[in-house]
Amino acid sequence: MVPNVLGLPLEAAPTALGLRMLAGTSPMRLRPESIAAQLYPTMSATAATELVILHVVMLEEAGHARTWADESGEWLVMLPLPSEAPTVPLTAPSAPGPAFAPRPAFSPAGESERERERARARARERARARADAEAQEWATRWASQGPAQPVLSRPARPDLLNAPPIGCHEHPNGTTTVPCGPCGTAAAYRRQWLANRRYMEQLAIFEEQQETPDDLPF
Repeated sequence: MVPNVLGLPLEAAPTALGLRMLAGTSPMRLRPESIAAQLYPTMSATAATELVILHVVMLEEAGHARTWADESGEWLVMLPLPSEAPTVPLTAPSAPGPAFAPRPAFSPAGESERERERARARARERARARADAEAQEWATRWASQGPAQPVLSRPARPDLLNAPPIGCHEHPNGTTTVPCGPCGTAAAYRRQWLANRRYMEQLAIFEEQQETPDDLPF
């Protein structure tokens, strides 16, 4: 299942935010290359364009966007969020005419449709491969380090300094303003690691308190 918040896929959240900043809930021309250049200026044009195409598909499938085509080209509109929905009953307008008829997500006819399908497939495959590679990298890294060695010197080194990084290898200090899947995984692992250390310390204290005089050394 794709991680989401209120139905919004987390992976597509940066693009969704950018599209809402560009056009709000008003229709806009669907030009992936132009949108990619505005939202992801530091990425390569090809990678950014394919990322926008993938995110638009995800947003439309999740009900956060709608696309259609007419004789003038392709269009996109971001649908209102649940919190933006009217609180009183309203009379719905008539369905749009043939020029704005719904169509399958991002699927113009002919060669353009086939190329977009290939672009979506490539983008999805790269996303899956990147996620698998990052998961394997972290698993290998922590498996090679083995269990943490006890600190013999005093004062003891705080667990926060021994804990795994709070972010991914690109954001080791968690300093990022956009959603980052690897950072979320690293933060979850760090919380689990700290919780386990606290539990082991509490368990050791409990076991010490349960010792009877016969168990104590002479």
